[in-house]
Amino acid sequence: MHSSYEPLFRLKLKKKLQTRLAALEENSPERASLLNQEARLDDMITMLEWVLFEPSGSYHM
Repeated sequence: MHSSYEPLFRLKLKKKLQTRLAALEENSPERASLLNQEARLDDMITMLEWVLFEPSGSYHM
C-alpha cells in the first residue's frame, strides 16, 4: 500500500493546488497564500507518512 499510495496522494494534492495557482495572476495575494499552503502541506504530508509508515532502523528500535 505504501509505495503506490504515497505518490498518488501527493500528486492529487499537488495537482489541485497547481490548478488553483494557474488561475491566479502572478502578483495576486491569493497566489502567495497558496504557495505558502503548498509548502506547509508538503511538511504535513511528510509527518503523516512518517507516522503511518514508521521508518525502521537502529534509531527507532
